[in-house]
Amino acid sequence: MTNPLDSTLRDLNDLGCGCGAGIEMQTPASIDNRPGLPAIDFRAGVHSQFKASLLASLSSEKMDALRALQTRDDSDLTVGLLDAFASMADVLTFYSERIANESYLRTATERRSVLELARAIGYELSPGAASQVLLAFTVEGGRGAPGTAIIPKGTKVQSIPGPDQKPQTFETSLDFNGRATWNELRLRSRSPAPESAVSANELYLAGSPNLKTGDVLVLSSHSEAEARRISAMKVDRERGHTWVELEAATSRKKKPNTPAIDVTKGIKLGSVPSIESVGALFLKTGVSGEQMSSLAHFRHWDLVAVQNYLNNRTKGAFSSLNAGVFVLRTRVGFFGHNAPKWASLPHTKVVTPVIVDNHGTSSVTFENDAYPISWDNANRSIREDSQGNAHTDFHVFLERSVPEAVKESWIVMETQENKLLPFQVDMVADRSRADYGLSARCTGLKLRNLLSQVKVEDKTFENRSTTAHVHSEPLTVIGAPIERLPIRETKIVLDRIEKDLIKGQTIALKGENADLPGTIQREFLILAEVMHSDVTTLILSEGLKSSYLVATVTLNANVVPATHGETTQEVLGSADASQSFQRFTLKQQPLTFTFPLGASRLESTLEIRVDDILWREVPTFFKCRPTDRVYVLHRADDGTTEVQFGDGLRGARLTSGQENVRAVYRKGIGTEGMVDPEQINLMLTQPLGVKSVTNLLAPQGAEDPQTLDAARLNAPRTVLTLDRVVSLQDYEDFARDFPGVAKAHAVWIWRGQVRGVQLTLLGPNGLAINQTGQPADPLRKALASQGLPNVPIHIVSSPPSLFTIQGRVRVDADHLASRVDADLKAVLRSAFSFTAREFGQGVALSEVIAVIQNVDGVAFVDVTGFEKKSVSLDDSVVATSSVGDKGYLVASVPNNGADSNSAMPAELLILDELSLSQLKVIAK
Repeated sequence: MTNPLDSTLRDLNDLGCGCGAGIEMQTPASIDNRPGLPAIDFRAGVHSQFKASLLASLSSEKMDALRALQTRDDSDLTVGLLDAFASMADVLTFYSERIANESYLRTATERRSVLELARAIGYELSPGAASQVLLAFTVEGGRGAPGTAIIPKGTKVQSIPGPDQKPQTFETSLDFNGRATWNELRLRSRSPAPESAVSANELYLAGSPNLKTGDVLVLSSHSEAEARRISAMKVDRERGHTWVELEAATSRKKKPNTPAIDVTKGIKLGSVPSIESVGALFLKTGVSGEQMSSLAHFRHWDLVAVQNYLNNRTKGAFSSLNAGVFVLRTRVGFFGHNAPKWASLPHTKVVTPVIVDNHGTSSVTFENDAYPISWDNANRSIREDSQGNAHTDFHVFLERSVPEAVKESWIVMETQENKLLPFQVDMVADRSRADYGLSARCTGLKLRNLLSQVKVEDKTFENRSTTAHVHSEPLTVIGAPIERLPIRETKIVLDRIEKDLIKGQTIALKGENADLPGTIQREFLILAEVMHSDVTTLILSEGLKSSYLVATVTLNANVVPATHGETTQEVLGSADASQSFQRFTLKQQPLTFTFPLGASRLESTLEIRVDDILWREVPTFFKCRPTDRVYVLHRADDGTTEVQFGDGLRGARLTSGQENVRAVYRKGIGTEGMVDPEQINLMLTQPLGVKSVTNLLAPQGAEDPQTLDAARLNAPRTVLTLDRVVSLQDYEDFARDFPGVAKAHAVWIWRGQVRGVQLTLLGPNGLAINQTGQPADPLRKALASQGLPNVPIHIVSSPPSLFTIQGRVRVDADHLASRVDADLKAVLRSAFSFTAREFGQGVALSEVIAVIQNVDGVAFVDVTGFEKKSVSLDDSVVATSSVGDKGYLVASVPNNGADSNSAMPAELLILDELSLSQLKVIAK
């Protein structure tokens, strides 16, 4: 039987007066949640729905006692009771929905919910990481200074704050012995001088040796020599050398020198050899730093003296009279070359007297009449006198006295065919000669090995046409200038010996980029090996990231790692053995967490001692014994840190005492420590002998304490890897969750014949990450322990690429243009920000238009410009590409299986926020 009241209520409801509410059941409401929602719908109903369902129940046949109720007015006691019940149901379903949302990682909003859900899979929110920086110290090296300085661990330095910045304190991570000689190491600016200049086509000579085109040079080694003439030359006073080009060789001769003695054979174990012998050994073989130290220890060598000797050799302080390059300063003829022509002389009869009486009386008889032989018709050689007789005491006689012609010097004979033949002087003396109708004081020369080169009857060196080049002066031959260090170079040669540099040491490089003139770049290098010969050669663990002009490069080996944070000490309070799980709060915040040297995970800097006994931190009291002196840290959202001790069952209780709980820790963490290069200049503690300090590069590896959004994203990745890194996705997930890493991309690459993994990494806010240091080194170590240890990890990083947009946006007449403009730019920044984009994710023009069009108040948009620009490490634009007609900007990624030398970093494409000024918002 139908209640007449229900029919009346339906009629009233149809009329729209609302009096018919409550005639149908509205609870429980239908629930439908699609995937990916930030919150889930879990309520059975709201107040109005519960009240309507309760009122509808009044008409139910099961409610016979209330069916006679003829009113639905809220003032009625029954209706009021139902309203109160609906309010209770509304509150209960609200909390049930909140509990349901807090039960899922994606939808939880409470910190504790996220923490507990993450802990269920063994994940803890990261407390953040302190930045790490490499500091370059300058040690006092003036007169009277010791030249060395001990830089102790914990040395405090501070940044000079810029506008709206706070000073940040850093402390060194280890003890370091600095040296003044390491403040500014220079590179060898020339290649090694050639061992032999013989047959060279060009030479570099030290200084400006007053040469000119046409001068004759002797190029000599220990076994051969040749004479060459200068065809071209150029003096470079700025670089301190003279470049000469030589004519083609006209002759070459073997040099009969005694074979060189191998000095290394004279160095015996236990002996004390000469400095020259030791230096020659190093010059010949080259030794590493460890080998040099070992040889010095066992053979009792004075390495300081050896180093000075080798440095002098490097500077060209030693030369040889027998081998090298010599210029001939004086040009003369041979005696008799200027004799009068035979035909011009009177033909006087010449006789030779012979003594026949030896008893005191002069009796002279004469041979047959004879005339002297013509020296013109016979073309006398330089080795003959006017009558064709060979010189007996000396090989040749110069036309005059030449004091500069000395023993062991060089002489070059030049024929009329411009043939040059060099000889060394074996003996020299001045003699008076009378021949060829001439008389003069002249220099006689006995030449080494002349007989095998110039026979008496050899008319090539005719007396009148042969010229002698004498007065040889040695020239210092140096190597060709080295203009630049190429990119990826793994070898650096210093300009001197630095025997104290060791394997594994970090050095700072600063110099002008050879490809970007005027751009000063800096990087840190790790020494894989140090070799010593005449100079020190540094073998690098990684190739150079840029190409440098050698003349501008300086190295600083006084490099010490430091981390952000300042040490503080405080008394936490008094221990009370009657309390279980006693807690103390650190007064300073935030607590610093760092990667200790060689560690693969973050560790706190907190050190707690109770009654001067050290207690240790554990992640949880689970499995702790009653005697274990341990504590657990609890971090709050505001950065405060609580220290909790055990209860005597799970971890030891504290022993009662007055002010006996003490703490030493460091405060400071996160991206506040990411200061600019060369901004850390203030020394809060001044070690003796240290002059100054700076940071050549910006700090690396900082990370703010992890937010709930980051935990939602990263916590599931720990389950995906299951503590074992195997696939590329595992490498990517593991790296992305690592402190100091915000974005990661992994591909397989080949390093020689070994397959490895290339990780493209970016730090917070898109900061590039160095291949060494924090977080790269701890990440490699962690991957080696979690994955396959023999798989090489190649870490690369490059700043995000930017794309620009320009155009016009029309605003609806009913909307405020300034408000739409602000909303539009905020939406674009969010949609194409560093956080929202991934490596290899391109940008479509339609995507940009859709984002703009969805902004409330936008009528239409006309995009007139849309292009991409790539940015180098020094923030300079290196490439720009336009979309053309395709309307799509590609973000490149390296191919799997590429070679490590050619594989480029993966590209992250984000919006250039400065280009938003080119997006004009126009009111309708």
